[in-house]
Order: sequence, then C-alpha cells, then structure tokens
Amino acid sequence: MLFVADTLFVTINYISDKRTLQQSLKQDGQQLKRSFEVALTMTLNNMSQLATFIASSTEVQHLFAQGVQAVQEEGGGAGGAESAHLRDILYDSVSSGWATMTEKYQVRQLHFHLGPGSTSFLRVHKPEKFGDNMDNLRHMVVDVNRDGVPRQGFELGRVYSGLRGIVPVFF
Repeated sequence: MLFVADTLFVTINYISDKRTLQQSLKQDGQQLKRSFEVALTMTLNNMSQLATFIASSTEVQHLFAQGVQAVQEEGGGAGGAESAHLRDILYDSVSSGWATMTEKYQVRQLHFHLGPGSTSFLRVHKPEKFGDNMDNLRHMVVDVNRDGVPRQGFELGRVYSGLRGIVPVFF
C-alpha cells in the first residue's frame, strides 16, 4: 500500500511539474516571439528611415539623377566616363557618413540601383563593383523601381541575406 501511495504521489507531482514547465516554456516562448517581432519591426523602420533620409538629400537626388541620365546616354549597364565621374562624386557625397553608420550601427550595405529593374549604379560598401543587373535577385528593388512605393523586408542575396529598407530616389 505504501509503495502504491508513493508511486501515485510521485506520478501526480511529475505530471503537475511537467504541466507547469510546459506552461512556463510556452509563456517564455510567446514573450520572446513578441520581443523578436518588436525588434524586427524597429530594425526595418530604422533602415527605412535611414534610406529615406539619404534619398531625401537634394544633393543625392541631383547627383543620382545625373548619373541615371549619363548611364542612359552612354548605353546602359555600367555606363562610361561621365557615369564613372558622377558615381565617384555620389560616392564622395555619402561615403563618410556611411562609414560612420557601418562603424557605429553595424549596417552593411548602401546601394543605388537604376530602374527599370535593378541595375547596380553604386555600391557604397563596394564601389568598385557596378553595372551588373540584379533583377533576378533584388525583387523588392525591381518593385520599388516599378511603382515608386518604398518597401522593407527580408531578402536573399548573393553574399548576404538580410533585412532591407528600400526607397525610391526622386529628382
């Protein structure tokens, strides 16, 4: 009788502790999920704010518009000498601020794309690489260049997959 009572007592405690642990883990999981969602939303909004700030600069707008025109006049793709000159000026305009952002806030990429679609005009994070078409990789950029509506989200990449905030640059 004592053995049965002990076994029953241990079993009841085990089941109760198991339920309590499962409830606690479920609550912790829900809290972590909410925290992750808040952090994700804030990160995406911060990226979009940064992109909007850069795209709102009249200097950036003017230089990029000139670069777009030069690439068109020089046959598309990477463009020619005038495109390269304007690319260098645009890089000089944003690179020092961008260096500070990457150092202090761990942002990785700033990229100017030509529409329609997504042809690289300037990778501020890798200025020696440009002129390549990324239509099959940067779907959000293609969409933004098509309709002018900013977007944010997760996107796969050749090197980095990550969160992106994309805004159009209008002049």
